[in-house]
Amino acid sequence: MSAAAALLLWVGAVPLPPLRPHLPPSSSLSDRGAVTLAVGGGGYVDRGAADGLEAGDALELLRKGRTAARCTVGALADHSAFCAGARLERGDTFRLARRPPRSPEGKALPPLPSDSELERRAATLARAELPPVEYAASGLASPAAKVPVSAGFRHTTWASSSAPASSFHLEQLDLALRAFEPVPDWRVSVSLSVWLYAGRPQEPRDPARSAVRLHVRELQLEWDGRQRPWRVAFGRVWARGAPGLSSLDGLLAAWRGVPGLEVGGFAGLLAEPLTFGVSTERWTVGLFQAWEWHGAGRLRWFRQSVRAAAVGRPEPRGELEVMAQAALSHPLDAEAAVRVGIGDGVNGLDLARLALTWRPIAKIAVQLSGRYTGYLPYDVTQPLAPATGVPALHVGGTAGWELISGLVVSARAGFARDFNAQLSRAFVGPELAAPRLFAGKGGVRLGWLEEAGHLGARSVWLAADYAPLPRARAWARLGWTQQAPAMGTGDHVAHELTLQAAVELVLPLGLAAQTSLLVHHGLGAEGPGGDRAVRQSSTSAFVWQAGASWSW
Repeated sequence: MSAAAALLLWVGAVPLPPLRPHLPPSSSLSDRGAVTLAVGGGGYVDRGAADGLEAGDALELLRKGRTAARCTVGALADHSAFCAGARLERGDTFRLARRPPRSPEGKALPPLPSDSELERRAATLARAELPPVEYAASGLASPAAKVPVSAGFRHTTWASSSAPASSFHLEQLDLALRAFEPVPDWRVSVSLSVWLYAGRPQEPRDPARSAVRLHVRELQLEWDGRQRPWRVAFGRVWARGAPGLSSLDGLLAAWRGVPGLEVGGFAGLLAEPLTFGVSTERWTVGLFQAWEWHGAGRLRWFRQSVRAAAVGRPEPRGELEVMAQAALSHPLDAEAAVRVGIGDGVNGLDLARLALTWRPIAKIAVQLSGRYTGYLPYDVTQPLAPATGVPALHVGGTAGWELISGLVVSARAGFARDFNAQLSRAFVGPELAAPRLFAGKGGVRLGWLEEAGHLGARSVWLAADYAPLPRARAWARLGWTQQAPAMGTGDHVAHELTLQAAVELVLPLGLAAQTSLLVHHGLGAEGPGGDRAVRQSSTSAFVWQAGASWSW
């Protein structure tokens, strides 16, 4: 039973009091309201029932003094409401049609409930099932709904006790400016990072030799005609809505004349995957389509996108990629994606992905996923593949059951196969979690995992998280691994100990601070080859990271 249904049962069990007097407006000096947050399918406004709005009211939204969109008032609170419509943006304004205030009916307030009645109501709420609230993000939401300005600084150190001269020290500065509008109808979006290696080995194995790097993820200028359904962006464009395409140096044009639908084309150069630099040997041109729909029936939410393109990396080839996501009112979410390629000497299935989440009842959740990668013509190394573009299959799943309140038993299993090297890996293991053990401010998890295949291993871990304050959180994990030798490479078994810890603070004025530490220590080895393995594995390595960020 949902929280809303539980509340309705409680209200229906007692006599309703007389209607309360109409609350005064939040600002009697203003006859205007504004959109405070734009989301997929509408937005939230800062006026509500106390300001004279009623369900079904049609609002005309103004932007830069011109009509930009229209929406219909739905759910109401005293001083806020949700307005359904397309093309809403934060900061859009509307004029209130003031209605005559409703006079109080003059009825006396109802008597306070007795202690026994309050206890009965509390017991009714305590027996109610309150399942987790499902969340489905909108991929076509306006960029203006995001944080417009953000900056962060981070320091990272990698070090090893066996090779002190091979330590890395990296300083990273991140900057982002999203949907800044210097003049009407034009937006600027910037997202970049500056890396500075304050220390690293004499000859690092790195394709980029410079100690200073500039990683530009987005640097685009976008035109949106407001009254027109077209938008055009050029520069280093982040191609949202085109599956399998992140950013390109070129031009993107799209038409959004129907709510939730976007159709467009793109052309440009693909950035170098390792350095984010401009490459004249990597290019693409093609078309894309994206559609998102929200409903109130069995199918609550559906998103679909298609990309058809010619790609040169550097040999030309054709690619077709389709992605679909859906959330059903019955607790089932599904996601699927397929990419096929033709040319470049490699034809056939590039990528296939399927993920399912099923929650038959509130206390049971099941997740299944599978991914096949073919001969991808990309400079990306897959997790299992020893080389770029090697076909591999990954299948896995988890299942969890809340036995009693606050105690969850789960298990996970998976399988991976590298078809070129004929290597396989399989794993399975349980986990016991008490996520609300520390008075609802955190909990612990205890898990065990058995691995078999090319490398066998046994792992045990204990993790805990604690949030003493709403704006402070700490997390730690201690694990032990017994690593079996690779097939045909030795006869010893090594032992390893790993400690991970992190602390995050959310400060006033949009500030936040984080720090984390990962320590890995070899405990030696056993077996006929253990003497040699002890010298190789009894070393410590750690990664320390600390940083601060600001957003507005």
